[in-house]
Amino acid sequence: IMQTGSLVTGSFKMVSALARGNPSPAVDFFQNRAKEMLQSAKSARSAPEKNEFMMQAGEFYRAGAAVLRPFDLNKSWDSLCRARECDPQNPVSAMMMARARHENGQGAKAREMFKDIAQSGLDMPDYVKEYVDKMIPQITAERTLKHAARIKENYLVKSGEKPRSKTADRHLIYDNDHDADRV
Repeated sequence: IMQTGSLVTGSFKMVSALARGNPSPAVDFFQNRAKEMLQSAKSARSAPEKNEFMMQAGEFYRAGAAVLRPFDLNKSWDSLCRARECDPQNPVSAMMMARARHENGQGAKAREMFKDIAQSGLDMPDYVKEYVDKMIPQITAERTLKHAARIKENYLVKSGEKPRSKTADRHLIYDNDHDADRV
């Protein structure tokens, strides 16, 4: 009972620290638990037991990465890499790494990573499969829109026209869509 009470107290402290913008207590908890799992894996008596401890270590590193993400992308990435080392076949780690690449502006690399996950044949939760399936076309569309904007900008500059503001373009698109609905 005492152990459960201290876990609940520790959880409240972690949540309170996170609410104040301090991820350290939660990250320390997850990293310490991951290290404990790695130690247990070293002393495991069988391969299945070792694999179980390694998978749990990966889960704790992923949790730490998720907590760190809004505060420190580099440390979050490091934690994801550790999770991947512990459990290389885990599609959640792969998905989180691909998402991190996408958020860091590495769309082409992220798209390739998402494609690799989709084609991996790994057993994965439905939410991972659905997310991966949605991200591939989303990244493709984002890249296409960026390229189209660059082409348009280059055309306008070469033709001597002044580029319109993004706001003006949005109004133009809306007006054209609105007119198309009337026809």
